[in-house]
Amino acid sequence: MTDILENLTKTIDFIKLESPNSKIIILGSVPQWKPSLPIILIRENITLNRSNYIQLLSYKKLKNVDEKLSALANIKKVEFISILDNLCVNRKCLATTEYKSKFWPTAWDSGHLTEAGSVHLYTKMRELIHK
Repeated sequence: MTDILENLTKTIDFIKLESPNSKIIILGSVPQWKPSLPIILIRENITLNRSNYIQLLSYKKLKNVDEKLSALANIKKVEFISILDNLCVNRKCLATTEYKSKFWPTAWDSGHLTEAGSVHLYTKMRELIHK
């Protein structure tokens, strides 16, 4: 994690130097599903007929990473937006969501958002990003 924070610090410093008027936003962790969200949906017998939140076993670990990213953002005077805070409630994260009149998984593997997951997340974060 130290290497990531050091590299991110260098990146922020470079952007501020080369493009001082740029708005810099650090986005936090996305839910990480093990082995993958589709497999969890099958194992839990969750159908695609409504929005579902599922307990995220890696929540505490990801929240710890987010705390470090948020602290760095505070030090570097840039913005931090928590994806977990936008997709999760009480350590349960959105696993299925409605999109184009159907229900879809929010991720197609362990952590890459589907189109439905991405649109849902952007809709929740839109005001934070464009303020």
